[in-house]
Amino acid sequence: MNNTIMMRLGVSSALFKSNSPSVSDNYELTQLLATAERSGGLTPRISRMIVERILGVELPEVPTEVNPDLPFTWTTLQSQLAVQSETKPSSNNVEKTRQDVVAELGSYISRLEVDKHISADQAILVRSKLNELAA
Repeated sequence: MNNTIMMRLGVSSALFKSNSPSVSDNYELTQLLATAERSGGLTPRISRMIVERILGVELPEVPTEVNPDLPFTWTTLQSQLAVQSETKPSSNNVEKTRQDVVAELGSYISRLEVDKHISADQAILVRSKLNELAA
């Protein structure tokens, strides 16, 4: 058929070029990228090169405020530390929280004792340990 069509058009030879088939498994590739990201081996520059190669398109440049050679895990860790330092509780809040937890545990122990899940001796022992924690 190609000989018939090409001969009628007056073409004696032709060069046919097509895209090569994709021999990579997309699921395996995403698993590889996820593992590399979690282990700290994936940077914006590397991931950009891989995606450009797979899609066959050129992606926009990485913004200047992002270091393209700093792994994603390190960037995430820096962000988490910044958030933690901004929301660091004061010592008064920590003490209130500890006292609130001890009070809730004390009421839970009372309910267990009333419902006969623990003995009175066990309740006394647990309350003494809670009082030590509260001090």
